[in-house]
Parts: sequence; structure tokens; C-alpha cells
Amino acid sequence: MKLFSCSSIRFVPKVLIGIVASLITGMALNALAAVNPTEPGISNSEGSFTITYFNGTKILLYGLKDITLTSDAADSPVTSAQGEHVTPFCVAETAESLPYQISLASANNFELKTTSSLLGAPTIPYLVTVQSSNSGTLNSVGVWGAGEHASGVFVKNDNLLADSAIGSAPYICNSSATEGRSIKVGLTGDAKVPAGVYSDTVTVVVSPI
Repeated sequence: MKLFSCSSIRFVPKVLIGIVASLITGMALNALAAVNPTEPGISNSEGSFTITYFNGTKILLYGLKDITLTSDAADSPVTSAQGEHVTPFCVAETAESLPYQISLASANNFELKTTSSLLGAPTIPYLVTVQSSNSGTLNSVGVWGAGEHASGVFVKNDNLLADSAIGSAPYICNSSATEGRSIKVGLTGDAKVPAGVYSDTVTVVVSPI
């Protein structure tokens, strides 16, 4: 009787809500108080005051979903894994259509690992691509992983515009693999790995420009 093995691969994005709550120009608020002289001067009297500008720009990331990929054949390469390889994502800012930048960071340097990986078990490298579709045209905003952007690198792109305005709750993300914005996972290589669960956590950060 032929024995079959099962390998479940899970990619878990981490949702960061309100990544950038505010940006402050003039980093130390009230670091210097107004100075008024306490005694009269002979020929002049001098004082000073501080001017502070507070920018309350806010941003919200929403719509991310976990990705689970599976294979039930021990002799199949990881690239043949089945499942939805894409998670949608949406962004709200102070006003709709404002630009932002995006960063992806991996806990395992863009490799799926098992609990036994430290003992020499193989890992599964992968690439993640941020995609944006405007008027039906799918564009690559940036790619992270081996040979591409390093973990934590920010990318700016004209196609990264806020989907909605802060305060327009409930925030419903209608993005899909072909419309709106999405993050696509692509397992790389033709390696075959032992049965098990291989996973990684990707942190997505968006920041106003």
C-alpha cells in the first residue's frame, strides 16, 4: 500500500491597525516654553516664544486575510501547492485617494519553516508581491524576498492611494486578486519537503507620504 504524506503551509499576515497614528513636525511639543523677562532692561527688553505645528495625519490598514496552502502528495514540489495565494488589503487615510508607502517584513526572512527547521529540516522560500489594479490593469508595486526587496524596506508607487477616508466605518475591503490592491505569495523552487506544517508571519506597514 502506498503511503501519502500531507503538508499544510500557512502564511499569516499580521494586521497593524493605525500603523501611524500621527506625524509630528516639531518633535518635542512644548520643549521650550515662552520666556518673558522678569526685570526691566536699561535699553531693551527681550523675550522668546516657540512655534509648534502638529500634523494629525492618520492611516488604517484593513482587509488582510491568512493564506493557507496545502499539498497531499509527498512527491510533489512545493510550487504545486493548492489554495488561494492572495490576500486583499485596503487602506484608509484622513481623506480618500491620499498616497502612502508600504513595507513588508518577514519573521523568517521570507522562508516557511517547521518547528523542526532548527534541527536541519528544509525550509520553503517564497516571494511576496504587492499588486494594484486600476481600470482593470494589474500592476506590480513591489516584490519582497530573495533577490528582491529586503524585509522591512518601504516602497512608494503612484498606484498606492487610500481606498477610503478615516471615519467612513464600517471599513469593508472589496479588493481581490484582480481588482483593487492585493498581496500575492509565490513559493519558489522545485524542492520536495517532508510532511508537516510550514509557516511564517509577515508584518505589513503602511505610512502616509
